[in-house]
Amino acid sequence: MEKSRISFAQNLSIFYECALAIGNSLNLAGMLHQVIHTIVRKTSAVRGIIWVKNGEEELRPVASAGIRIGDVPPKEGIGSLLGVFKQIQQRGQFVLRDKEDKDFLQYFTIPTGKEEAVLIVPVNNVAILHLVYANRGIADETLGNMLASLSPKLNIAINACVAHENITKEIRVREETENELRKKTDEFISSQKELQRLYAESEEARRSLLSLLEDVTEREKALRESEEKYRNLIDQSQDVIYLLHQGKFELINNRFEELLGYTLEEANSPDFEFMNLVAPESRGLVEERTEKVGRGETVPPRYEFTALTRDGAELEVETSVSYIPYKEGIAAQGILRDITERKRAERRIEHLNMVLRAIRNVNQLITREKDRDRLLKGACEILIETRGYHRAWIAILDESGGLVTSAEAGFGEGFLSFLEDLRRGELPICGRKALGQSDVVEVTEPLTDCAHCSLAAKHPGRMMMTVRLAHAGKVYGLLSVSVAAGLNAHEEERALFGEVAGDIAFALYDIELEEARQQAEKRLRESEEKHRTILENIEEGYYEVDIAGNFTFFNDSLCRIIGYPPDELMGMNNRQ
Repeated sequence: MEKSRISFAQNLSIFYECALAIGNSLNLAGMLHQVIHTIVRKTSAVRGIIWVKNGEEELRPVASAGIRIGDVPPKEGIGSLLGVFKQIQQRGQFVLRDKEDKDFLQYFTIPTGKEEAVLIVPVNNVAILHLVYANRGIADETLGNMLASLSPKLNIAINACVAHENITKEIRVREETENELRKKTDEFISSQKELQRLYAESEEARRSLLSLLEDVTEREKALRESEEKYRNLIDQSQDVIYLLHQGKFELINNRFEELLGYTLEEANSPDFEFMNLVAPESRGLVEERTEKVGRGETVPPRYEFTALTRDGAELEVETSVSYIPYKEGIAAQGILRDITERKRAERRIEHLNMVLRAIRNVNQLITREKDRDRLLKGACEILIETRGYHRAWIAILDESGGLVTSAEAGFGEGFLSFLEDLRRGELPICGRKALGQSDVVEVTEPLTDCAHCSLAAKHPGRMMMTVRLAHAGKVYGLLSVSVAAGLNAHEEERALFGEVAGDIAFALYDIELEEARQQAEKRLRESEEKHRTILENIEEGYYEVDIAGNFTFFNDSLCRIIGYPPDELMGMNNRQ
């Protein structure tokens, strides 16, 4: 017998477990392994493979369940299948086939003859979900749509894992370069000491100066060549390299001017100091390190601070410093690297992880909370408690735009004046735009773009995102959050934000259905009670029997007419 199709509740359970697996790891293979095993286990698939595109290269199997990755044929053996995958990615729609279809066999790596159905779901242009079933009744359009709805989350998670791996690789390469430069610096200092030793020996051996003159000349030439090679090396470096003695620069490379805006002459002038390059918020850190070094205390060789360029722009930099004897004192030789983009990328990844965590928590809330007001309040609090967003509000509107209810988190009493505006039907500009479109509305400068909104002053230095709550053609209201200005929403975050709005709208739709069902049941009970009251008060005898002829309902008049008490008559057969 063919197995029943997967129910809505099972689909929701699969969606939930897969969403948890997607947000749990930044290791690409581990995360995908958990996702494919969850899908295969929950949908009773025979086997499943996740194929991932590596840059511009062909798709390759990364995670599997029901089949080992090593058992998948090499590229030469599945060339036609990879071509089919490429066509599916271009169309952007899942493919569902069963063994009755003529092209059924072209969708397999190793056909065994037991396959009844195959489901292939594209994950944007980066991956493919490949699922094989031994029962045609399991794989259907509903399962395909549910897995397709996971594609945005899975796409973002794959990109986040790849970005994490790339950043880790870049850090490792930079550290290797830094170690090599430090080694060359030590060799240069060693060469200087060697030269000093040679000069001392030449003074002591003044009598043999003529005989040694040629040798000394050759050594000086070799040293100059070594210094020139070293100078070329540090001038071509993409990091700032310097030697600092008593607050003054003894040596700097060309990258110093490119990054910080000061010429070599300005940096070497007597009135120029290292603290000119340090932003006010980092000067305490640098001064404390300098004081500790002066007292002979040990400090970590590597630290980060905020630097100031000549035009006043701030840069996040990392410097690695070692302290060496120099001119009867101590000098700091260092490598300074611009890590502004890396810091921005790290903050971006951290922010997206917090947003993913908030979405996962909102989905958990949706599955258990069936009270509308508690759902809205809980969703707002979850969106800010993971620090994904700073503030959040939700407004539910009727068909005429009037306020039905609202919820907020992070505003406190500052939300009251805005709530009065909503009650008067005065929506902010972003709200009016969002109601008229499905895309997310962004406001990057609330104080200027939304000057008349009472919440604008609550968002200094932040941007706002607003989107409508809509499901099945009905608009329920608005969801709005504020984000740190340095984390302007990218496409993946707008997609996630729109998705959580869709999840909340679906929950409101589900609550409406439940309330409608309860109202219908209430009206039915009231109708039945009214019907029974009428029957029990009529003079004529009335009864109801089941298909076997047994009494299931009767009024008191029937008992009086036939002379049986109610307890004997109930269940008695009317043919008796």
